[in-house]
Amino acid sequence: MKLLLAVFLLAPVASAQDLVEQVLQIQRSKCQECHAAGSEDRKARRKYPDALDLAFLLEELVVPGEPEESDFWFLMIDGEMPPEDSDVAALTDAELATYRAWIEAGAPLPGVESADQGDPQAFGRLLSWVGRQHPAAVHFPVALLLSVALLELFLSRSRREHWLHAQRFCLRFGALTAVISAGLGWILARSHIPADELELHRWFGVATATVAVCAALVIPAHAQGRRRGFRLVLLVLTVLVCLTGHFGGYLVFGPDYFRL
Repeated sequence: MKLLLAVFLLAPVASAQDLVEQVLQIQRSKCQECHAAGSEDRKARRKYPDALDLAFLLEELVVPGEPEESDFWFLMIDGEMPPEDSDVAALTDAELATYRAWIEAGAPLPGVESADQGDPQAFGRLLSWVGRQHPAAVHFPVALLLSVALLELFLSRSRREHWLHAQRFCLRFGALTAVISAGLGWILARSHIPADELELHRWFGVATATVAVCAALVIPAHAQGRRRGFRLVLLVLTVLVCLTGHFGGYLVFGPDYFRL
């Protein structure tokens, strides 16, 4: 209740650059000790090397105009930053209100009235909406590329041309949707907290899309063609699909989801 009241009182009176200065002041007092270049907290420096770099926050953790879509906001309200074992006092309701007002104003940067110079809310919402299509889009390449491997088993027993036509369609459409899904994933990742699992997921996704495109280029022209090299590429592609999906599930459901 106090936080909502603080937001209500703060939002109408603070200009964009007032909010920037207030946020920077909070960063200096509550964050700089751990995230500064000379800090002994290596993890903090690695994840976020400069607490005063609002451009980094905007790029990695904030969706302009959308506090509820911004991982940075949840880090603040959940009390993860500053951490409990830190010597720095927890954020006050007024400081939380300042952060929220800054995000709602479009997360402006120093010297810039708004993060997207015109309509940050509209652009941020559009970009966020586009990125959120990744979980739906990714089902296409997963199903299609695994179907390519299944069709290869059919071709190994009966080299009928209709199996090859079906395989070629699945591979080409799967490669196209893999490229699209990888792009959507990178857009979605900009509003999430950087983590090793996230990096693994998106780079495996890029590798999957790349190998899928290569496989589509080297698929034999007819069912009787040489397939040994193609099958090697297909094996690598299948493993990449499984690994990418595994780390995607880890991000969505957490590490305990895969435990017996």
